[in-house]
Formats: sequence, C-alpha cells, structure tokens
Amino acid sequence: MSLQLAKRDRVYGREPGGSYNRSRLRKTGSGRECTYRIGLCGFKLSGNPSGLADSLREAAQLAFHDFPGRKLLLMPGRWQTNDKRQSTSSWPTLNPIARIARDQCLPILFQTFDTKGGFYTAVSASGKRLPLKIYQEFATSKEAEPALVNRLVDECRLEGKRAIDMDGITVGLLICGENNVLVNEQRNHNRAHVRFRPKTFDLFRGVPVIFNGAHTTMGEWGKLQRRFEFLSKGKRWAFYATNSNKKTWGRSTLQAYYDGRRIATSNGSQSQLKRISTNLVRSRNDRCIILALDIRVQRLLHKRGDYHSD
Repeated sequence: MSLQLAKRDRVYGREPGGSYNRSRLRKTGSGRECTYRIGLCGFKLSGNPSGLADSLREAAQLAFHDFPGRKLLLMPGRWQTNDKRQSTSSWPTLNPIARIARDQCLPILFQTFDTKGGFYTAVSASGKRLPLKIYQEFATSKEAEPALVNRLVDECRLEGKRAIDMDGITVGLLICGENNVLVNEQRNHNRAHVRFRPKTFDLFRGVPVIFNGAHTTMGEWGKLQRRFEFLSKGKRWAFYATNSNKKTWGRSTLQAYYDGRRIATSNGSQSQLKRISTNLVRSRNDRCIILALDIRVQRLLHKRGDYHSD
C-alpha cells in the first residue's frame, strides 16, 4: 500500500489498507448510542429557491438535535439551471453547511462547484472540510462507455476514492446518472447487473452503505428500483436522494433500500423492518425535507464476502 493511501486513510479515520474501523462503532455503548442516524435530504425547486440554507438548517435541527448517537447527512446534487428567472446563488455552500455540521455535530456529504464543475465533498462533525473531491464521470447510459465505466468501477473498490469514511461508516458514492454503471435486462424482469461485467460482478464489494445523490427527479423507476435493489443485496444499504422539481414531494425524492428491498420513501411509506425506525421532517416553508433512519450499528458492520454473488 502506498504512503499516500495510508495517509489518506488516517485522515478519514479509516484503518490503513481500506477496511473501516469497526471498533470505533462497537464502542458506542448501549441503547440509542448503539444506533446510527442517517438522514437523506432533498430540496423543492419550484419557484425561486431562495433561503435554502435556512431551510436546511431548520430541517437538520428537527432531524438531529435530540439524537445523542452518531449521525450522518447525505445531500442531493447541487441544482444548476440556465433559467435566468431562477437563481441558484442561495444554494447551501460550504460555509453554511459547515456551520450546520458544527451545530449538530453532524458529518455531511454534499456537492458543490468549482471551475471544473460540480464535485462531491464532505465536512466532519466539527465542520472541517475533508480532503475529498469526486467529479461525475457520466450522466446517461449513452455516455457510459467502457473506459469511463472501468474507471468508475475501479474507484468503487473498498480502497478506491468512492468508498468514503464518514465517522466510521464507509459510504460508497454514485453521482446522479452514474447509476448507469448498471444495466437492466428487460427480458428478465429488469434484472440489474454491472455494465460490461459478468452478471455476478459485485460493485462496491465490502462497502455497507451506497448513496446515489441526484440533481432532479429521475424517471423509469421500474428500472431504477431494480438497480437499488441490486446495490442493497447482501444486507447492504442503498440510499437515493434528489431534488423535487414538482409541487409535491412524491416517493421518488428520497428512497432507502436494505437487503434487496425498498424500506422507506419521502412520502412516508415504509416496510415493517424490525429495529429500523424512520422519521420524516420538513422545514416550515416545505422547501427542505429529511428522511432520518435509525439503524443499529450491527446492521452497518459486515465482513468481506457477505454480499451477493447471484
């Protein structure tokens, strides 16, 4: 292992070599302290999205302020528009997000922009920016050419930069249309597998949580649902968060999957999965919504090889 990789792993709190620090999670005590709260965030884009940072702060306060255990907020892609009637200047940026992280002791994974374009980065629970920059590789299935898919798949290894340690939990990141790294077999009930790979190939092998942060609401959920079911097989978590460009939220804004099935959405629907509680909160102006899931730490710890091979 290179010195640079070992140094990066120590910055993230990950054990050198790529495996996430299980002992950090197991030492959290009992009761609620053995529970990890993960929040999925979405914004409503109808009209002028002014004051979204304040809406985010209010929703984060409602979702996390009374929770004593470890927590994490996963944010959608930063919305961009060429419509001069709609401004994105008030979109939450690094400084207000860092303040929310400090106030709530809340690590946050989010997208921001530089001269090269949009990239995902993160702040720690103290509001410190992590040394992380992940740019989107492709947006559509037509753009998902072998070279780009190969590079993305390589980054999705446990030792790759797409496997991000967020306060002891390793989160695998796909940005918006990068879920087209998967392809569906229409003749086989839209069964999903990794593009240009054997059907048994496992993306994000060894990573317990996978997050797809999108920019706007996607269509073709008959296919997308199969993709998230695929990603979550083998007692893994797959989360999806985007922004709603409609007047209502609907269930396709925020979605949570576990072990090959959908368990919660942004319209409040959920399955009766034992020991998993969910809470849906929103800002008073209904511009920001957070789906919070309380997950037992044991459900976030898995050994290598626990994942699907069918």
